[in-house]
Order: sequence, then C-alpha cells, then structure tokens
Amino acid sequence: NITNRTRPTLRKITPRSVPNVLTTDKWKAKIVRVPEDTKRHTGGRWVIPARFGVPGPFSSRPVSAEGKVSFHFSHETVTKATGGKSVLVSGSNRRPLSSSATAEHDAYVTRPDAVLTLSAADFEQYAGRPGALGLSDGQTAAIFSNISDDPDERRDFWLKVHHHEREASPDCLKFEAKLLKSSEWQKLANADALPPEVRAIAARMAKIPARAAKSEGNAFLEIDLSEGKKITKAAAAVLGSWGRKRTPIRVCKGRGGRTQFRVTAEFPYGINAAARVRIAQSFCDYLAAFGVMYTAAIHAPDEHNDERNDHLHITYYDRPCTRLPDNRWDFEVREKIEGQHNRYRYPFRQPKISKLTRGGGDENYRSHRAETVKRMRTHFAEICNRELAEAGIARQFDPRSYREMGIEQQPTQPLGPRAAPLEAVGIPTKAGIENAEILWSFEMESARARCERAYRQRELRQREVAQAVDLLGPGDDRDALRQIQYDLRDACKTIDENEAELEQFRIALEMASARPEKTVETCERILATLDAGKGSERDRQARSLIEARLLQAEDFLERVDEICSQFLKEVAPIDEGLKAAREKVAALRAQAAPLIEAANSVATRLVERETAREQTEEIAATTGAVNPATTKLDRIMDRVLEDFLVHPPSERQANYTVPGIAREDYQMLTSESLSALAQARLKEIAKIQRARVVEAIQMLDVHGEHGLGSVGI
Repeated sequence: NITNRTRPTLRKITPRSVPNVLTTDKWKAKIVRVPEDTKRHTGGRWVIPARFGVPGPFSSRPVSAEGKVSFHFSHETVTKATGGKSVLVSGSNRRPLSSSATAEHDAYVTRPDAVLTLSAADFEQYAGRPGALGLSDGQTAAIFSNISDDPDERRDFWLKVHHHEREASPDCLKFEAKLLKSSEWQKLANADALPPEVRAIAARMAKIPARAAKSEGNAFLEIDLSEGKKITKAAAAVLGSWGRKRTPIRVCKGRGGRTQFRVTAEFPYGINAAARVRIAQSFCDYLAAFGVMYTAAIHAPDEHNDERNDHLHITYYDRPCTRLPDNRWDFEVREKIEGQHNRYRYPFRQPKISKLTRGGGDENYRSHRAETVKRMRTHFAEICNRELAEAGIARQFDPRSYREMGIEQQPTQPLGPRAAPLEAVGIPTKAGIENAEILWSFEMESARARCERAYRQRELRQREVAQAVDLLGPGDDRDALRQIQYDLRDACKTIDENEAELEQFRIALEMASARPEKTVETCERILATLDAGKGSERDRQARSLIEARLLQAEDFLERVDEICSQFLKEVAPIDEGLKAAREKVAALRAQAAPLIEAANSVATRLVERETAREQTEEIAATTGAVNPATTKLDRIMDRVLEDFLVHPPSERQANYTVPGIAREDYQMLTSESLSALAQARLKEIAKIQRARVVEAIQMLDVHGEHGLGSVGI
C-alpha cells in the first residue's frame, strides 16, 4: 500500500512535537490538533514560527451538478452597548467595539490603498453616476454613497448615529417565580455556591404565593454577561436540572439601538472592472429602494490577497435620514420632555425600516432578519449571474446552501481578518485546521465516490458484454466477443486494484504541499510588490523575514519532492499501467459496440417472436382456432416417424437430429418458436424407433431371416 508507506515518510519532515499530522482514515482526513502560538510576538506574523507540516485549508470550491458554485456573502450588525461602546454581532458571536467603530469601519472600507480605481469617465459610464471620489491623478475610486462623497462628513454621520441611537440596557439575570416550586426556590436560597444577592432573590421568590407568581414573580439582577452564565450553571447544578424548556434563571443581554449593518460580498472571478462596478451600483440601488443610508466600496486584491479576491464592502443604516436646512440630520433634533428626567423626543426622526428587521403578524423577528439576508444574497447572485452570462462564463453563483445545491460537503467557516493572514504565511490556526479537515475529507470522499462510480460503470460494461455473448449463436462473432470479454475483465481488474490507491496517494501529497505552496505564493507576491517600489512600510521593514519565510517554505517543498522521488520508481509503472488499462478498456468498448448491437438485435427478434407466439396461443385458446405452425410440425413428425431415423445427442451435437430431412422441414424444426417443442417430439420418436429396432431384433432371433415373411414382416 503506497499511501500507507508514504505517509510515515512525510511525517518525518514535520516537527517532532506534532507527530502524525497527516493521519488519515480510509477516505477521511484527520488533522492532529496543534497548540496555537499564544505568545505575543513583536514584529507581526513574520516572526511567528511556521508549521508547514499541518495541511492548510486551501482547496478549490465544490461545484454542484448544475455547474454552479457558492460564494461569500456575510451580513453583520453593530449595536450600541453599555457604557457608550459598540458590539459587533455576527451569528452567535459577539465582539466588543469602541464607540467610534462605525465611523472607523467606514474609513477602513473606503481607504485609498484598497479601493478599486478607474478613470473618472469610465466610472461615470459604468456606474451611471458622477465619480464618487476624485483622486489627484485623474482616477476615481469605486465608492458609492448616498450619505456624502466627503469622508469627513461620512465619519461625522456615523458618530452622530451612534450618539443618538437608543442607549443599551445593562446585561442582567431574569428570575421567574412561576417556573419553580417554592421548595426549589428555597433550596437555591440555601445554596452556598450562589452569590448572596442571588440567594436573596431566590428566598423572596420562595415566599410568593402560587396564585401571584405569574403577575408578581419576575425579578432582575444587573450582572456581567460572563458572570451571569456561571451563575445559571451553578443554580442548575444545585437542582440537578431545570427539567423545563424555559429556564427559571436566565441571562438577558442588554440591547441597544442598531447603529450599522455590514455586508461583505464576493465578486465572481473572470469579469472585468466595469462589470464589478455595475454589480455594486445595482445592489446599492436595491438597498436604496428600502430607504437605507449606505456607503459601498469595491476592494481590489493587493499583494496580501489572492488575485481572485475582488469583493464588495457595504455599510448601511436602516433608518431613512434627511438633511435639514440648518445642515443637521433630522435624527439629531431632540426636545426635552417636560416633567420627565433625562427623557427626550425626536420630532423629525424617521422610523426604522421594518421591512428589513421585523415581519408582520406573529413572525419571529430573528426569522424575518434571516429571510431578509437570504433575499439580499439571492438578489446579489442574480445581478452577478447576469454579468457572467454577458461575459460568456458558464459557471454561475448559487445563493442556496450546500445541502440545497446537492453538495455533501460540510460548510467551512470564514477565517476572518485575523486568521486568514496567518494561514497564508504558514501559521496554523484553530479555525484553519477545522476548515482543512472539512476540505480534505470532502476531497477524499469525492475521490472515493468517483472511483466507486467508475467501478460500477466497468461492472456494467462487463455484464453487458457477457449477456451479448450468451445471446449470439455459435460463430466468429461470438468467439470474438468472448475474447473481448476476457481482455476487458483483465483490464478492469488492473484498474480496480490501483485506481483508488493512486487517488489516495495523490491527495496525501497535495495535503503535504498545501500550506508551503500557499506561503510561497504569498511571499513571492509581496516581494514582487516591494521590488516594484510599492507595498506598505511594515512589509518593507520585514523584508528580510519575508525572504526567510519564503526559503523555509521552498525547503519544505523540496523535502516533499525528495520523498516523492523515493516512491516514483514504484508509482510510475503502476500509473502507466493504469493509463494503459483505461485506454485498453476504451478500445475494447469500441470493438465490442457493433457486436453488442448485433446481439441486442437478436434479443429483440426473440422477444418479438415469443410475444407473437404467446399472442397466437392466447387467441387459439380463446377461439378454439388451430395453430398452423403446430399443424405443419405434426405432419413433419409423422413423416420423420415413418421415413427417417432420429439420431440422439452426442459429443459433437447437443440436440436430436434427423439426417436427410428436407431443408424447409429442418428450418421448421430449428426455428426459435418451435425448436423446444420439436426436440421434445423427436425425443419421443427416438424412443419409439429404438423400441421398434429392439422388437425387430427379437423377432429375427426367433423366426430367422427367411421366417419373417410367414408372420407378415
């Protein structure tokens, strides 16, 4: 087994502290976890040691049976948090941000070194609007905004949105008396594992009468989110389990006003800058139809990104806004409510767009938001697919999930701006290793499925040839097809024994080379940018480290090549034999095709004749009519009985024969529809004739040759 012998050799070039990095089950990749380098390094990612022995999460994107691919489209929410700060919500993940995070993100998205630039005339032509941001060299940045073309004004807008949005309520624990019995609340009140303030609330809950628990039984305790989770676990441990779907003590996250939504979308590869501008403008028009305030920018790949990494960033606010005559935004104007402390009303502020965040009726708002993002993703795919069709590119975007597309691969998680740069230079991360397992397991499973399909096809072809051999009668065609059957069996056996093994061998080598190849590609791209007098100051300062990392990756690849060369003498003849066997199978199929067609014609005629015979017999049985063929056979058998001698089967002839019979009668006896009946009748006639011969011999013995006449013989 070449793969099993190669893999231990590949492990020799991995760090000793990380054994069995290339561990695989049969058709499944299992990457041994490596401890992440948590030490803080001065100098960025180039001073963190690379681990090229850990397969990287770099593989081609799966394609559906319809020839479509998935694409990246993320949608995140920024809300106001306690203390005037912000929090970024992405699915179930929450990340704290500063109070100016929305304004800083706008500046990050529209930074000049990342945004695609075009000539002012081209931008106006493609986007159908005046240039958004004119540059000193006559170029225009691909930025779209209905807030302002001035970055300072946009920054001021986002800061004011954050300031005037609803303040966040604090995180707290919610206690519901009706969900536990009084004895259970008392048990919590006596638990030393719980904080005193929690025990005090539990004691109060234990004293609330059951009839009043629903109306008076709620209590709240402001607490840190992480501390609240610990308390709920400790309380559950005291009682054994809650025993209910809804927990009596649960954490409630403090919610503030939404200040920004963030969309990141991937452009399809193969279209030009003009198409990307049209896609961006069309999608911005789609958002503007809802009434949102937005800023969008097209990012072009730089020396740190793959050349296919053209993508769109959009930040939007889900409240329509208008400039007032005094140059203030309408949501800035507020009036103090008389008689209420620290309460204000906003007379000109417009309501948020409920179509984007809340459904009608009883629809859950989370479900509605998920459907809204799904509709956005679908609309973006439709815009991209129109441009792909105009460019003559067959492969299109599919907004559905892998499962809906018929792809069995488990979806991977985006690496994000922190893990992706590390993975690109040979540094494994937790998210990268998890994605690598998914990608390489799918690669191996796809290879197994291909081998299985090919095996079944070969089996089908062999059965087809074998059936054709049985259908053909004795002759040259049957002998030729039988030889093809034997040759096909031998060629298929060679493929069956080696195809799957070489597929595993190929994938094992790809896994070993994935991370160093990605590192070489990244380093060479950055160094080429620096040689051209471009690139960041940080990269210029780290040039010697980049060059050293490039040499490390190339050295690792050389060692992988050395290992491959050790097995090349064994693998090469097997590979050549496999190619020759596939070519032979194709040639044999071509040779067998006309013979199989002839056999199928014979089978068709047999079926037609048998069907006709059955129909004739059915008619005869129904109407009492006599079958003409059977009547003629009866007359032939009468003549055979009296005038011919039936020869029994022998080594040279498997059937009963009648030498000297007329050609027309012979054709009748050997026809497909009557041969079985004729053989049965001939067998009976042979018995009668044999009995007659025995009787004649006995009479000859008794009467003698001259005495036979006296008895009438």
